[in-house]
Amino acid sequence: MNSESIKNYLYKNSDLQISYNFNMVAISDGRPKLMGIRQIIDSYLNHQIEVVANRTKFELDNAEKRMHIVEGLIKALSILDKVIELIRSSKNKRDAKENLIEVYEFTEEQAEAIVMLQLYRLTNTDIVALEGEHKELEALIKQLRHILDNHDALLNVIKEELNEIKKKFKSERLSLIEAEIEEIKIDKEVMVPSEEVILSMTRHGYIKRTSIRSYNASGVEDIGLKDGDSLLKHQEVNTQDTVLVFTNKGRYLFIPVHKLADIRWKELGQHVSQIVPIEEDEVVINVFNEKDFNTDAFYVFATQNGMIKKSTVPLFKTTRFNKPLIATKVKENDDLISVMRFEKDQLITIITNKGMSLTYNTSELSDTGLRAAGVKSINLKAEDFVVMTEGVLKMILY
Repeated sequence: MNSESIKNYLYKNSDLQISYNFNMVAISDGRPKLMGIRQIIDSYLNHQIEVVANRTKFELDNAEKRMHIVEGLIKALSILDKVIELIRSSKNKRDAKENLIEVYEFTEEQAEAIVMLQLYRLTNTDIVALEGEHKELEALIKQLRHILDNHDALLNVIKEELNEIKKKFKSERLSLIEAEIEEIKIDKEVMVPSEEVILSMTRHGYIKRTSIRSYNASGVEDIGLKDGDSLLKHQEVNTQDTVLVFTNKGRYLFIPVHKLADIRWKELGQHVSQIVPIEEDEVVINVFNEKDFNTDAFYVFATQNGMIKKSTVPLFKTTRFNKPLIATKVKENDDLISVMRFEKDQLITIITNKGMSLTYNTSELSDTGLRAAGVKSINLKAEDFVVMTEGVLKMILY
């Protein structure tokens, strides 16, 4: 079976693929709003711009505050002995802060940071480490100010962070979301299980398929028939094959075997008109089974008034099952009396009611379309007409 067609069948007839409409209502600028995908993405981007900008301002504020403290500590270390002496001579912590501000012009934040350090920690503070931190803070502040002052730089931050999220959660989405889904066309024929069955057609137009078991249990002679009817053809076919039923009106019925009713061999079949409507005076003249329309085989059509034509098998493939289709053009007061199928060119004989005959090779016939009437096959005398055509494998001349 065709796996792609089976998958499409499941997509269309199960919840493996779901299509549905929905209203995307979101809170935008504090109010509910109906939004499309593009609007949602725009809103998300605007929100990210706001979030990153606020975060950057927060980080810049903290960096500037820390830099201010570091500058105070560096200044204190440069006059460490004087600072220690001043703190020791102060009455308390508050007095020490006020003295640092008044005597050495530290800010309140710097003075607070100095007095919060115990004297032994102040004396052990590494001036080199503070100077290194000061340089790092300078670079950070410069970077943060650049982000706030330059919109493109801010957008680059968002891109980098989204890429990091993409790397962190890099598993691919298991389901696919699309705005529009192309209509799925299913070839249901590939879903048909392959089974060998017996096809039968009677001259009165009754057709059926029968299991091999039922056929073997009965035998050909026990087929169900109406009075006066007889078997036109029976053969082993597959449920994945197609039956072509040709009528005297020059039309054909395209019937997949699996669409035929499964009827026991002893029972009457289903009249072909119940499957595809045909006219009351339309008569079945032959039936053929096609396994694959991609072939070089061809049909030869002959009419009662002596017209003949050849058409290749691929022309008869169709997707329309509900009405008869034209196989050959039959003129008024004429009937199609013979349809033959050949794998390659060979001799055929045309036989008339008055015993006349003509034999020639099918290679002398040109391939024609389905709506063509063909050419004259034999010159008929008055009141004579073609009664049959027959394929000839070998001519024996005496």
